[in-house]
Amino acid sequence: MKWNIFQPGMVRKLFISYITIILFPFCLLFGYLYLQIAGEVYRQYSETEQLLLEKNLITIQEKLDQYEAVHKLFQTNRVLLELLSGDYYTPADSMYHFLKYIRPLFEYVELNTPDLKRLCLYSINENLSILKPEIIHLSEGPNVGSFSEEIKGQWNFFPGENNEESSFHFLKPIFNNEYTRELGFLELQIPETAISNLVAREDWESGKEVLFYLDKEDKILLTGSENTMDFPLYKDLIQNFINGNKSDFGIIRRTNKKYVINRVEIESIGLDLLLIQEVDGRFPGFKKKRDLVFLLLLVFLLLLTFVYQVIIYFYARRINALAAHMKTIDKGNFNQIPVDHRKDEITCLVGVFNDMIYRIDELVNRVHKEELMRKEIAYSALQAQVKPHFIYNTLETIRMLAEANDDINVAELCYRFGLFIRYTLASHKKEVTLKDEFDNIRNFIEIYHYRFGARLESVIAPGTETLNIICPWFLLQPIVENSVIHGLSGNVRKGQIVVESGFRDGKLVISITDNGRGISGIKIKELHNSLLKNEISGETDHLNGSLGVTNVYERLKVFYGPEAQFIIDSEEGKGTVVMMIIPAEELQYAENPSC
Repeated sequence: MKWNIFQPGMVRKLFISYITIILFPFCLLFGYLYLQIAGEVYRQYSETEQLLLEKNLITIQEKLDQYEAVHKLFQTNRVLLELLSGDYYTPADSMYHFLKYIRPLFEYVELNTPDLKRLCLYSINENLSILKPEIIHLSEGPNVGSFSEEIKGQWNFFPGENNEESSFHFLKPIFNNEYTRELGFLELQIPETAISNLVAREDWESGKEVLFYLDKEDKILLTGSENTMDFPLYKDLIQNFINGNKSDFGIIRRTNKKYVINRVEIESIGLDLLLIQEVDGRFPGFKKKRDLVFLLLLVFLLLLTFVYQVIIYFYARRINALAAHMKTIDKGNFNQIPVDHRKDEITCLVGVFNDMIYRIDELVNRVHKEELMRKEIAYSALQAQVKPHFIYNTLETIRMLAEANDDINVAELCYRFGLFIRYTLASHKKEVTLKDEFDNIRNFIEIYHYRFGARLESVIAPGTETLNIICPWFLLQPIVENSVIHGLSGNVRKGQIVVESGFRDGKLVISITDNGRGISGIKIKELHNSLLKNEISGETDHLNGSLGVTNVYERLKVFYGPEAQFIIDSEEGKGTVVMMIIPAEELQYAENPSC
């Protein structure tokens, strides 16, 4: 029995009481308190992280300004400008001024900027003596085409390749004293860690804080450290943060974890710095408060459950008593339950149950009487079968006498008719094989051969592969009988009946063909309409002379399903073809076919 919470009565009241008194207040209180506390804690933490990141941004900007100031030292160095302009005519003179005035400048810069990964000056003057590694010709450096106007004078991010560290490059031209001609380019290169280390803090846990850089189109720039992290997860977090947040900080939940994301813009390098932190486990104090709330709510739930159990105890006891009595009905206990004087649903239920027991007791007695009557009817039916069997036995006696008198035709006719009667009397057989059906119609037509003689020809040609197929009893005989009686009677031509079976296009096809009088078009239409009406309404509406056809049609549909087809094609004066088409998947085969 299925329990329906919307059914009236005691079950519904108990369920509503549980929802109203226990479950709903518990869920409401727990959800409200937890969301309020958790939301406030994470919001404050995210705002604090944003303030710290903006403070770090100032430090980053000061650090980048310090690196950019190196360009001013070189741009204002008179000896360097004269060297790049080619004012020193001999290599020795150039080397002297380089070693005395310029190399110390490089050493000073490298000493005061320990994070500087590369400091190099590219000379446009190809006649200048090579002063490696500080000064090299532009043709020996990076691709000249990469020095576009867009990257001159600003920082550019270069991702690391082949396990190399990502870095920031600063490229700015060195002009002559009049700023009318470019003499070369100064390149500064610092590692990406020089920026990220300014953001990192000592309380960070390994793997729970990750930095990313975004360009102006919010594209993630890879730093090379993504191989050690769950990069697809962080990529999804960044995408959701960009699409769903208008502010520079936010909280995103993924895979039962919470992430705080903060974002600041570093104007000098034209990139946004994105900090992602996994905040689970960062608030031990908050966890203690949460556990305390859980404990209080659990105590509250237990208290309400106890009150609820006390209230329903008195109702459940009476319901259990009724259920226990109901279980004894299948053992023949039809005694009624005493009804108390309480006016509630349970009392009403007991009263209805007592009425039901009384009616079941009456029904059992009635069924017993009907069973006795059914046995009497079965005995009467058994007696009624004596007469058909007597007919068959009499025909067998006639056949034996005809053989004794050498009357072969009479003996053969009695033999065929006896087989037909025996098949007809086998009413207990609801299912037979096509072989049985073809044998029966062969006996049936042989009997008519004695009547019509040479005026009747027949061809019975069942396909060998179809003989073991199971079919309804008396499927073919009514159609063959119609062909003989209605098709060939009164026909001046020589009559012919062909009965065949076989497979075509994966379907079983059984055809009964005669060259009799045929059926008019109007009669065919009426017959089809009658069969269709019977199939739709389920009622039998036989036309005159179509009783056997309708019976076969109905049994064919019931036995093989709605996909089975019953087709009648006839032309008046030329004959009739009846076809039964059955899909192969609906066929069954006899395990022990009769021989």
